[in-house]
Amino acid sequence: MFVQALLLTIFLRSSQSVPVNAYGTPNRESGLALEQWTEESGMNPEEVGDYLEGDILFPKKVSKNGLIRETARWVNGVVPYEITGKFTSNDRDVLGKAMEHYHKYTCIRYGF
Repeated sequence: MFVQALLLTIFLRSSQSVPVNAYGTPNRESGLALEQWTEESGMNPEEVGDYLEGDILFPKKVSKNGLIRETARWVNGVVPYEITGKFTSNDRDVLGKAMEHYHKYTCIRYGF
């Protein structure tokens, strides 16, 4: 169940656009905005900055990473999963679309 919930969360978040300033190095303005935050500000302190979700900053040069040791990898590069429990057909469709999204944009593969 955890995997399904995680996939759904990732799918929903991946449909959001990444701000341009989420790439690069930290900027002073984001730090100052956080320093000026108070409870009366009416916003989440983790989302005050200019970065993705307020506090995520990606390096400018993005590359794939992974585990070098083959014993630490999924067999044939496929992450096994099983959907159990009471999911509606709509729930299953959403999970399937999330996996398709990953298949399209990443090297992650899901299978039985």
